[in-house]
Amino acid sequence: MFKKLLVFWILVVGCFSCQNSPQGPVENPTQIQKYFSIADFIQDQIERLEGLAIEKDLYVNGDHEQVIQRLSSEEWRNELDWFIQADINKASLATAYDIQENNGKTLYKLKDGEKSEIQEMTVFYNGERVDEVWIKSHDRNTFYQSETLAKLSTDALTGKLSTYELETTQKVVVLSPRTLKVKSKVVD
Repeated sequence: MFKKLLVFWILVVGCFSCQNSPQGPVENPTQIQKYFSIADFIQDQIERLEGLAIEKDLYVNGDHEQVIQRLSSEEWRNELDWFIQADINKASLATAYDIQENNGKTLYKLKDGEKSEIQEMTVFYNGERVDEVWIKSHDRNTFYQSETLAKLSTDALTGKLSTYELETTQKVVVLSPRTLKVKSKVVD
């Protein structure tokens, strides 16, 4: 009963605050647009990739498997989810990265003492078009360590995603390291 009343109260207060506010509802306070938005970039790519196929080479500790499949928008979103999750435009990271721009390249590097799994993101431009994105990620706790290098490239003529790679090394304290690698190419 208490939960129902609380939800009702939140809805009532929310409705009145929106009606009294000429600007409308407040934007999502956890998102900022200070850095390159890999999430927006990937969402734009997903719309352009609808119905195209992917050719993937998967390597797990040296074992190899090749997969070719045609993907829907939802499947592309799942396929590229790691990149979406790597977005650094969170309010908690608003001052966490140094930005260095140089000759068509923008580097977002995590400052010393800041906490984020994404250590670096480098965006290479060809004019206004994103040519490549490189990401370095590192996650560590008492029992587990993971390092990931990711790279995606776009087609020089269309700007559409053409390839991407992910390479992750995982180490659990009592187990030997495990290496996972994905090399993918978009095909018609």
